[in-house]
Amino acid sequence: MKYNFYPEIQALRAIAVISIFLYHLQLKSFEGGFVGVDIFFVISGFLMTMILYEKKISIINFYISRLKRILPALIFVIVFVFVLTTIIFLPGHLDHFYKSLKYTLLFISNIFFWIKSADYFNINSYFQPLLHTWSLSLEMQFYFIMPFFIFFIKKLSNNSQIGFVLIFILSSLVLSILFIGREQSFYLLPYRICEFFIGTLVYLLKKKKFKYTIQ
Repeated sequence: MKYNFYPEIQALRAIAVISIFLYHLQLKSFEGGFVGVDIFFVISGFLMTMILYEKKISIINFYISRLKRILPALIFVIVFVFVLTTIIFLPGHLDHFYKSLKYTLLFISNIFFWIKSADYFNINSYFQPLLHTWSLSLEMQFYFIMPFFIFFIKKLSNNSQIGFVLIFILSSLVLSILFIGREQSFYLLPYRICEFFIGTLVYLLKKKKFKYTIQ
C-alpha cells in the first residue's frame, strides 16, 4: 500500500538528528538539542497510527515489520560496540556493559538503566555505550501496545477518539510533571507516552480534516 510522502516529517527528522548530534558535541548553543528524541517520539506516534489505520495488517505482521526495520541496525551496533568495549574497557565497566546487552536485546534497557539510576547527562554515561538504547526500548514498548490501543479507539466516534487520546496525553503529562527530576520520568513509558500520543492526535486531527475559519 502506498502512503503519501510527508516532506514536513522528513524535515522534522533532519532537525531531530542534527540537534541530537550537535548536543552530543557539547556545544553551548545546542544544550537543548536532546529534544530531538522527543521529536522522534512524536513522529513515531504519527506514523504508527497512520499504518494501523490505513493498512490492513495483523498484529503479528505489524510486530514483524517493526523488528525487521530495527533489528539489523541494532545487531550491527551491538556487535561493533561489543568488540570495541571489550578491547578498551576495564573489567569493572565491562561487567555493567555485559549486563546491559541482555536488556538491550529484550528491548527493556530503559528499565535496566532506570533501576541502575543511570544519569544520561552524567560523565559516567561514557562508560555505558548502550545507554542510548533506552529510547529504542521505549519505541518498541510503544509498538507493542499500539495495535491494541488503535483497535479499541477505532470503535469510537471521531470526536471520542480525539477526546480519549487527549485524556491519555494529559494523564501522562501530569504524571511526568509530578515526577520531574526523577529517573522514571525520563526512562519509563507511562511518563513519555504523551509524546507518542501527540503524534497520534495530529494524525486524528488531520484525518478529521478540521476546517478553521479566520474571523
